[in-house]
Amino acid sequence: MKYTIFITGTNRGIGLEFVKQFAEKGHKVFATCREPKNAIFLKNLSQKYPNIIILKLDLRSIKQIEKLSRQMKDVPIDIVIHNAGISGKKDLTLDNATIDDLNRELTEVLAVNTIAPLLVTKTLLPNLKLGKIKTVVAISSLIASLTKNVPGEWNLYAYKASKAALNMIMSCLSVEPNDSDFRVLMIDPGWVRTDMGGEEAPISSAESVLGMCNIILNKSKAKSGTFLDYQGQIVPF
Repeated sequence: MKYTIFITGTNRGIGLEFVKQFAEKGHKVFATCREPKNAIFLKNLSQKYPNIIILKLDLRSIKQIEKLSRQMKDVPIDIVIHNAGISGKKDLTLDNATIDDLNRELTEVLAVNTIAPLLVTKTLLPNLKLGKIKTVVAISSLIASLTKNVPGEWNLYAYKASKAALNMIMSCLSVEPNDSDFRVLMIDPGWVRTDMGGEEAPISSAESVLGMCNIILNKSKAKSGTFLDYQGQIVPF
């Protein structure tokens, strides 16, 4: 069965790989990014696969999120993947940061990583109701887990908090829709070799996305509200 899939943050890394793998399988993909004119790899991919439609979407802009309701009017969407995210500054600590630094960091990271996925889901809810499998996926992170949180090289207050809050929002969404066919998943992609993950990361984008696609497309693999890693194993909240 072929699906229509809406993905945020597709100009590089995991998002770009999602577009590639879904398009190769013949699914229709709405690929969004902040600056399509600069998304060279995404544009090249869309020339190879006509089932890719590129949309401009800056998740920091409420107006652009609201505009989606007009752009996507009456278009059935089967799967929404909230992939876009920012990490913030890795070297920001309570010792070296000002109050203004911390406020600005938390405001920006939470706006993109946590609030925007909720707003986009709200905007696309009519489209999801028209879809066949009505699936919302949030690309989360192992470091969002309170159980697994351990001291590391970076505190990443804003990033960790944003992903933990994203998990809670998605958990709430999983019990909200009246339509029992809705499914909401949170997935940790693993430590992936991307601009954010770094070259030393052990997992390729292709491997991570292949595992996540298998979970997303196999409805029997995970019930709504589950937090999984890319191999399908349960991650504790």
